[in-house]
Amino acid sequence: HAAMGRLVLRYFPLILERRQQQWTRYAQGLKGVRIAQVPADTRFNHAYFPLVLESESQLMSVMAGLAEIDVLPRRYFYPSLSVLPYLTDTATCPVAEDLAPRVMCLPLYHDLKDSDIDRIIARVQALI
Repeated sequence: HAAMGRLVLRYFPLILERRQQQWTRYAQGLKGVRIAQVPADTRFNHAYFPLVLESESQLMSVMAGLAEIDVLPRRYFYPSLSVLPYLTDTATCPVAEDLAPRVMCLPLYHDLKDSDIDRIIARVQALI
């Protein structure tokens, strides 16, 4: 319903503030883990917390380890659009093709509890 979407707009600044707090908590807890970078001059909405892992096998191991504690991260723009079999006339995109199999997003939504973020951080740290 369109009215429902408009009603959420009044809470959007609070939602964005909470997502920034959550994103910062992840970043502080995962120091030393590579995070996809956002240019400094970007008005970032903190919609995702993408980790860049060393390999696809490490990504799969971390995903499996998180699933064991009922946390279901998702792959981030996987596979690279340049390798989709139904697209024609695509150019090679070596950076995207290298990163796509190694990037996953940790859960991030406005009412995710700090204790859950801390539990996810601890599990990721134990797995990498």
